[in-house]
Amino acid sequence: MPKRPSAPTTAPALALKKLSHKFGPREVLNVAQWQLPFGEDGLILGPSGGGKTTLLHLMAGLRDVQHGEIWVGRTPLHTLKGAARDQWRRCNLSMVHQNLHLLPMLTVRENLELARNLAGLTPDDSLLRRVLSQVGMHKFMGHKPPQLSFGEQQRVAIARAMVTQPKLLLADEPTSALDDRNTQQVLDLLAEVADDVTASLVVVTHDQRVAKYRQGMFKQQLQLEGND
Repeated sequence: MPKRPSAPTTAPALALKKLSHKFGPREVLNVAQWQLPFGEDGLILGPSGGGKTTLLHLMAGLRDVQHGEIWVGRTPLHTLKGAARDQWRRCNLSMVHQNLHLLPMLTVRENLELARNLAGLTPDDSLLRRVLSQVGMHKFMGHKPPQLSFGEQQRVAIARAMVTQPKLLLADEPTSALDDRNTQQVLDLLAEVADDVTASLVVVTHDQRVAKYRQGMFKQQLQLEGND
């Protein structure tokens, strides 16, 4: 599989520095330092209650950073607030959620078109078709999510995340409900679509199989031990 070319910058794709978070007096996350260079994929592992959800929300700009820094390229995410952070997220980041969050009343095509519209992007039918073809779902553009299997819905969710051509792709527990064979297929697919749009991929999971099945893919790994 061809690897993404390095971006013309010395800044990493993602950098965490002295990052910590508390709920009341209880510290749920503490990361001294972690970097993901451009052109590489990152894996964040941790048990249930290990701080994964908190870190995921911080990296996605869904929660305020209490202490420390989060850099995405040259953008100091930890300094952005309110509307500025929302706008940054729409233009630069996509997530593949564990629960997918496809709108059941919309067709596959309409789900992808809505994602571009919410990101403030113009319609791009050729890109939409290319991404759906890449995930093997171009024949299902007129179907609605309830008409698809879970695996098919997951492929649509991956396509929806990529149709906005993000700089950073976060995948939340993408393999937790899958058997061994489908786990490897989904990881391959995530890597391929991220390569195609030159996005940096970060998989956040408790599933230790991810590191096993994609040995060599995740050169940058972070093990969390805190209490969510």
